[in-house]
Amino acid sequence: RRTYREFYNESVQLGTAMVSMGLLGKRVAVIGDNSYEWCLTHFTVICGIGVSVPLDRLLPEDEIISLVERGGVEAVFYDPSFQGVIEKIAAGGSGAGIFVCMNDHKFKSRPDALPDGFFFMKDLLSEGRISLHKGDRSYIEAPIDPEALMSLLFTSGTTSKSKAVMLSHRNVCADIKALAGVVYFDPGTKVLSVLPLHHTFENTCGFLGGFYFGFTIYESDGLRYIQKNMEEFKINCLIGVPLLFESFYTKIWDTVKKQGKEKTLRKGIKLSNILRKVGIDKRKKLFSEITGKFGGEFVTGICGAAPIDPGIIEFFDAIGVRILQGYGLTETSPVVAGCNSKVFVPGTVGHPLTGVDIAIDNVKDGTEGEILVRGDMVMMGYYNDGESTAEAIDSEGWLHTGDIGFIDPKNGCIRITGRQKSMIVLKNGKKVFPEEIEFLLGQYDFVKESLVWGEHEGDGDVDVWVKIVLDRDVISSE
Repeated sequence: RRTYREFYNESVQLGTAMVSMGLLGKRVAVIGDNSYEWCLTHFTVICGIGVSVPLDRLLPEDEIISLVERGGVEAVFYDPSFQGVIEKIAAGGSGAGIFVCMNDHKFKSRPDALPDGFFFMKDLLSEGRISLHKGDRSYIEAPIDPEALMSLLFTSGTTSKSKAVMLSHRNVCADIKALAGVVYFDPGTKVLSVLPLHHTFENTCGFLGGFYFGFTIYESDGLRYIQKNMEEFKINCLIGVPLLFESFYTKIWDTVKKQGKEKTLRKGIKLSNILRKVGIDKRKKLFSEITGKFGGEFVTGICGAAPIDPGIIEFFDAIGVRILQGYGLTETSPVVAGCNSKVFVPGTVGHPLTGVDIAIDNVKDGTEGEILVRGDMVMMGYYNDGESTAEAIDSEGWLHTGDIGFIDPKNGCIRITGRQKSMIVLKNGKKVFPEEIEFLLGQYDFVKESLVWGEHEGDGDVDVWVKIVLDRDVISSE
């Protein structure tokens, strides 16, 4: 447990020690499980040291080594499980010369000493505390340039294809301000951290944005324990991807069916919806048996990264949980649009956030086209890749997202239909979006997963193919 004051004190201690190690203005990578120490490292680096380079902990060793080199990293903060690969980096001459173990208590057998250039975070905190007591203000008074590079984030892909997105302090702060312009959370709102912190969605919204809103942040014990953690900590808000909320939905209905209460639940939802239309809200009482399994205080879900079935959003709203779907990219720090308490249209990603311009590159209003974004949250560019940067951001500052969508004239909400690169164009000119077909196939209980693609034939036509993974359990039960 840490209070905000304790977190601040430890970040200053760590930062002071890092300055004394010669890391001021340097790039520092951080890799490991979500933890207090991960947050402390990232926060300390961006608030006075230099540039944070968060790395995906699930990457193979060779990719981790390559990204440390590509990112010009000079120090790495890591979990004990990465000791082996970090020692390889140290021996490989990548340019990194300082390595800090964040969670020494995770060692099965804590070593008495580490190799040269290796340190324990708790020792740095102790050293920083002593230096501060002696009057060292080098970290506290370190200037921060709003336009300077704050974080270097590698997108998905192999080491040769992944791009490094450059986000400035202004980019991320602008996105947090944009979020705060459309949503409100009471200070102390309990949020469970589930998504990896190296992703901008969790990093900006759940962590840094959480500091802005005054969240009480709980680190999940792992994917298997999410529901247990929600019940234990009485979580109010959960930031997640569609798969997470879909799994909740499936588990609820499976349980209800096993108990023989399916008709009762459907009748309860119908009754509740009627009462809400006349201003009477009895959801908390009617569905307490279900919501109690999530702690009884779960009222808000923030969903992004992929489309989610509108029916799932409508179901959760019916039982008292408002899931707000949003849209964004790493290149936009990341969120640029979303639903909120006033704009709530399931199946859409709502309206642009405060200070964000969104346009559709189409011929006629209301029709599909590429989604364009402009605002202070748009990235500085791709690191060491001017060509890709020029392709992504045009001369007028519009970021070309590669996503296809349209603005619904009925409500002004944005609907995303697919990706430009995955779009299939038939011989007659008709455009087919694999994502839409995959969504429809997913409505069948017996379809676990599906993949849709186009195959070019000899006559110039394109056939649409699909591969389906069947859910054997569902089929056998029927």
